[in-house]
Amino acid sequence: MWPLVWSLAIVIALVGIVSVVALLHAVRLEKRVDTLPTIIQNAETSAEDGQLLVAQQDLTQAQNTLTAVNSSLYNSPDFAVVDLLPVARQNIDAIRNSVALGLQMIGGGEQILRAAAPLESASGHLDVPLDHGQVPLASTEAVATAITSVLTTLPASADPPSQRFVLGRVHSLQERIYGQAIKRRQELQTVGASLQLLDDMAGANGDHRYLIAVANSAEMRGSGGMILSYGVITSHAGTITLGNFGNINELTLTQPETKVIFPSDFTKSYQDLGPTLNWRNANMMSDFTIDAPVLEAMYAQATGLPVDGVIQVDSAGLGAILAGTGPVQTADLGQVTAANVVPLTLSQAYQLYPNRQVRQDYSGEVAQAAFAQLLSGRFAGLRPLGAALVQAGKDRHVLMYTSDPTDESILGFLGFNGALPAPSVDFAQLTVQNFGANKLDYYLRSSVSLTGTPPSDLGSQMTATIDLSNGAPVGQTSPVEVFGPNVPGGQAGEYEGLVTLYVPHDSYLRASQTDSSVTTAPAQSTQNGVTTITFTVSMPAGTGSQVVLHIAIPPTSSRTGLFEFVPTPRVIPTAYLERFA
Repeated sequence: MWPLVWSLAIVIALVGIVSVVALLHAVRLEKRVDTLPTIIQNAETSAEDGQLLVAQQDLTQAQNTLTAVNSSLYNSPDFAVVDLLPVARQNIDAIRNSVALGLQMIGGGEQILRAAAPLESASGHLDVPLDHGQVPLASTEAVATAITSVLTTLPASADPPSQRFVLGRVHSLQERIYGQAIKRRQELQTVGASLQLLDDMAGANGDHRYLIAVANSAEMRGSGGMILSYGVITSHAGTITLGNFGNINELTLTQPETKVIFPSDFTKSYQDLGPTLNWRNANMMSDFTIDAPVLEAMYAQATGLPVDGVIQVDSAGLGAILAGTGPVQTADLGQVTAANVVPLTLSQAYQLYPNRQVRQDYSGEVAQAAFAQLLSGRFAGLRPLGAALVQAGKDRHVLMYTSDPTDESILGFLGFNGALPAPSVDFAQLTVQNFGANKLDYYLRSSVSLTGTPPSDLGSQMTATIDLSNGAPVGQTSPVEVFGPNVPGGQAGEYEGLVTLYVPHDSYLRASQTDSSVTTAPAQSTQNGVTTITFTVSMPAGTGSQVVLHIAIPPTSSRTGLFEFVPTPRVIPTAYLERFA
């Protein structure tokens, strides 16, 4: 017996010694791997700063380190012994998996850098140039292909690594590297989707024609400003060309559009306004994915030419374009910049030309100049334009729709399609539409305050307080185009508005309190199945309106307790305050 006992004791002692050695070895390797997230971040920063050589050197250094660590993890005898032990095995495997993921990220980064090499600018930055409307399709398609390949190797947020028995520093290391991988995946998804959309819109997969709907946000409708001007861009084999621009009155319809129409619940309430015949009422729906197909069909009826999509842009959206292209020079307004385009086109221009016989949409004039400059100039990179457009899209000052399902899905992913959230998502949105035939939305302030309890599986009670303020100067009567009166019985500076609050699915109005500004009492209805509460107001210059709505939200098992407020592209953004208990 004693020899057997001694043998077992010696084996246990040796395993213990090897385990200690392996532990110390693993700690040293873990410390080397722990520098990886910082190196990857440094490489990204270097690339952003135009130091591509430094970025490549960082990646090479990280790859060499990880390759050496990986070799030790799989070939060292001490780890072979530790692999037989519970807990220790899980921690060594966690380091191995972290190293493998790090190598995948580095290899992917190098693959993308190689594909993007032709896009390196003179300053050393990676960017997509635009030369007289021509997109370098060969390069952008190569980068998009590389990104798609890399994405197949990176984990999704829904695939977290196993953390069972993973301890201390190893757990922290695994979390950091996994977090880096998720971040890179999200960034690459955005870049890849953007490149795919750009290539398709540039005609990589066939010729395209897009309608530009120029929205004047001094006279609001549901998804943005009233459409008073239009333009067209076409694309062929990577080159985007500017077509005709003009006043929306040029596009005359002989009858209401019937091929594509609004949802029946919307049409029932607003058919008297002719939303499928009258361009000025064609974007009354807040959801642009509903408006845009109607706009497409109306353009096709008026011109006989089909279009593949619609780009709706207002003055703030034009400011985003000018941030990327630089100022433009126009015949009426002189130099227009990203900083002055909103006040100049929506207010000051009307002061400059108060006696014009024919009404002019100055936003359309600037839109034509901005798109002409974008598509006729040479731009080393579209990065400033892209960054400005992302924010403009988030605020809904630029909305895009395409009839191609894949591209429309990309627009939704990028946040440009102007869709309302799905019925399963609890949200609110306030629209105020101008029916006074003036430009007083330039002066209108609006706010929504929500109190009570948030939607939940137990049901809730919510109170919405809507405050509006007409900041038009009291006594101002000129120019008439801005201050009116332009409707029978109206007075200068008076704001006539249709107010709609979109509320969670299946909500219902219990009661309301209004003041003397309200001309039609709040009433519940739906638009495309979305619950709405609508009323009308009349506010002389310098006055306001307050309406309190008491809303009941029924219990539903799918409710998460989360709540979203969807913005509208007003000149003065709607203030939102949420005070749920």
